[in-house]
Amino acid sequence: MSALTSTPPNEPIRLLRGKILIVDDEPSARQALGTLLSEDGHDVREAPDGYKALGAIERFEPDLVLTDLRMPLMGGLELIRKIHEQRPDLPCIVMTAFATVDTAVEAMKNGAQDYLTKPLNFDAVDLIIQRTLERLALQREVVQLRERLSREPHKQQTRM
Repeated sequence: MSALTSTPPNEPIRLLRGKILIVDDEPSARQALGTLLSEDGHDVREAPDGYKALGAIERFEPDLVLTDLRMPLMGGLELIRKIHEQRPDLPCIVMTAFATVDTAVEAMKNGAQDYLTKPLNFDAVDLIIQRTLERLALQREVVQLRERLSREPHKQQTRM
């Protein structure tokens, strides 16, 4: 797992930066989003399909995955199911140009953290990424605090 990083302390808003995997079969869309997120300070990798994304997840260990819904070979919903078999805690955000209430509900039922419609509004993308990374940072902090608390009684017992 990567360590989420924040902006320098002299900036007024604490923005989290993370490792993001973008999965989209459309090269121009994938690369444009990758460039924007990289310029925003994120560590970005790209995959053209679900199968390559699964391999990239093993090597890159992203903090979150942005995936297109409709792709050849393996669609976004199947990708999310396969990801959550191995990494149930890895947040996945679905992007699609074919937005309907049914597809949004289906994506959320299959474990999508959130849902974006194409063409993407970068402000909305940034907000969702920030919210997702903040939630992830809080979850990791809870795990660390629980681990620390579980060790403290042991320390107290050994002092007596």
